[in-house]
Amino acid sequence: MSLGERIKERRASFDLKQDECAEQVGVTRAVLSSYERNVSMPPGDVLGKLATVLKTSSDFLLGLTDDPTPPITNEKLSEDEVIKKKFLLEMEDILRKNSNVDEEKLRYALKFFQFTVEEDIEGSKRKKSQN
Repeated sequence: MSLGERIKERRASFDLKQDECAEQVGVTRAVLSSYERNVSMPPGDVLGKLATVLKTSSDFLLGLTDDPTPPITNEKLSEDEVIKKKFLLEMEDILRKNSNVDEEKLRYALKFFQFTVEEDIEGSKRKKSQN
């Protein structure tokens, strides 16, 4: 799968229109369209922004991996926190790809998962600081 196909597929999985995605990335819709059609290649900084907006890695967009889950590289996170963050990203991906629920209900479900996981992480941090 080409870079353009990966960008377009990820954008579609989040129900983002080209103009919405382009605005978040900081390019015009025409420029984003040229990336999706493989007419031009995004520069490194734009590729990074695309990966962030599309909640993936530049490695995935470039075809270096087939795993769209972005790496979690913050060294301050414990192994448990990394697992929880990855869970959140995977749940979002699953819900967006396999849900027949409207966007508003999907956002509520994602906020619920995020709140639950973040509360669990904060609770773990409080317990550690009390010990």
